[in-house]
Amino acid sequence: MAKSSVSSAQKCIEGHLKSRALEASDLTMQKQKVEKFDKELAAAEESHKSVQKAKLEKLKGSYVTELTKHVTEFEKLVDVTKDAAVLFTCEMAEHIKPEETMEAKEKTDAAATPAQDALKKAKDFINSQ
Repeated sequence: MAKSSVSSAQKCIEGHLKSRALEASDLTMQKQKVEKFDKELAAAEESHKSVQKAKLEKLKGSYVTELTKHVTEFEKLVDVTKDAAVLFTCEMAEHIKPEETMEAKEKTDAAATPAQDALKKAKDFINSQ
């Protein structure tokens, strides 16, 4: 948008000069301001490019490795949760006592909490990048 505005201002100045609606001396200050804005815009674009390049290199280098670590940890904890919840999926589940069911639920919940925390860590990591 800034580039478009600078270009538009330059075209307006050139149009006024060609149509002789204004004298060149009347537009000198405006022309200098537009040139200054154009230089500042070019400097800002270069700065932005270098920041983006650095971020891309960081993402290429560490992001995938770190995300893989988070996903692996989460998968392990999900497997632990599955192991704790195996009682609910077996054929014997309908024959167990209510107390045993509650105990199995507590074990499953206890195993699920670290998995939920690991998933939250992975999501936070993704959103922070």
